[in-house]
Amino acid sequence: MTTEKDNSLHDKHAAALDEAAALRALHKYRAARQRALDHGAELGVSHPEPPDYDTIGGRYYGIMAEWLNESISNSTAALSATNLLADIAAARQLDDALDEGTGPASSEEDHADMLRLIARLHEYVNQLTFKDYAKTIRREALPEPDRAAVLDLLRATVDRLQAEGGIA
Repeated sequence: MTTEKDNSLHDKHAAALDEAAALRALHKYRAARQRALDHGAELGVSHPEPPDYDTIGGRYYGIMAEWLNESISNSTAALSATNLLADIAAARQLDDALDEGTGPASSEEDHADMLRLIARLHEYVNQLTFKDYAKTIRREALPEPDRAAVLDLLRATVDRLQAEGGIA
């Protein structure tokens, strides 16, 4: 018996941003793997050869160009954007400390990408704020139910059902 995988968490925007984070990690892995080989490590199958830097960078830039200007429309994409933003910020700090590149993008490109991610997250949180405010206004506009009237209605319904033989 085969069962279909639950796709309720599938979100193209989140997937693209998470893939960008994975490509950043793959870029860093490639550099670390090469340093290990340069120092004489015999890595074998436990450390497979990743794609070349051009392939990693090309895919990364493609994702960033396609998805960074898209509005965030759900919490899944917002979380992925936050994770990518954290990855970029951490890499930038490490780059500054080591005075070397640790990702597929330049420092200037990473800073621009961080600002775009922050702008998209701000838009999303702002929309949530307005929705919450609208819920509050609607809630305040609705009258509080009269508990005594509700209980009287329930008693009358029970009495009617008992009289009709519907309940004992």
